[in-house]
Amino acid sequence: MRMNATVILARNEERDQKAAAELMEYLRFRGIPTVLLQDGMTEHSDEYYNTDILFVLGGDGSIMHVAERAARFGSLILGVNYGHLGYLAEMDRMDFLLIDRVISGDYTVEERMMLQVDLNGEQATALNDLVVSKNGVAGVVELEVFCDGRSVGNYRCDGMIVATPTGSTAYSLSAGGSVVDPALECMCLTPVCAHSFTARPLIFSSKSELRIQNTDRLGRSMLCALDGSRERVLEAGQTLTVKKSPLCARFVRLINKGFYDTLRAKMMNGR
Repeated sequence: MRMNATVILARNEERDQKAAAELMEYLRFRGIPTVLLQDGMTEHSDEYYNTDILFVLGGDGSIMHVAERAARFGSLILGVNYGHLGYLAEMDRMDFLLIDRVISGDYTVEERMMLQVDLNGEQATALNDLVVSKNGVAGVVELEVFCDGRSVGNYRCDGMIVATPTGSTAYSLSAGGSVVDPALECMCLTPVCAHSFTARPLIFSSKSELRIQNTDRLGRSMLCALDGSRERVLEAGQTLTVKKSPLCARFVRLINKGFYDTLRAKMMNGR
């Protein structure tokens, strides 16, 4: 199978560099044109992501960092876990028998829904979640949420999470949100430490459009973080919109394990 590949190295630790070098050597030996992208958590030219497959050596944060640009080019992602949890990674260690299967085309592709966030005329895409939180240490955020133009409610809380099914097992889960099978397409709204007995997590159709308005009475701004890193500021009175993105993340799947096998292994065994 003809393909081009990029190996993305998230960290420059000796163990990770050795694994990247071995993978590069093996892919080139098998006739796969391959480039290496070091310091994968910093910004680089799109040319590295416009390829057939991205081998991401790192943790979940590394995979989320490349997901938007990979989705833009339709590039496949194969994660090799060199982080902690490795929930999104397909491999927990380098396995060249599995790499051979990728080269021969013996794999399946799992597509994961992403979010499109619009704020101040700018669009961004997230694989896991959007988090709206206070811009500072003290106080709570005051906001109103709308679904397809209708008010869902007013909230006073430490923050608000809008997660994809993929992101439902991340910050949203820690904040009391539901775990959602990634085979579904929906948006999970999870208040963080809401000052209310009735503010509970909600699930919205992926066909809906959510709007979040900063209604802070003191005129304070809020921070909006996409996948835990890319930050925007939501000023008092401003509104952002969230909906299903036309893009999707495409993951290589090689191992015969389902979502609940991963959930049990990664989340329920004290890891």
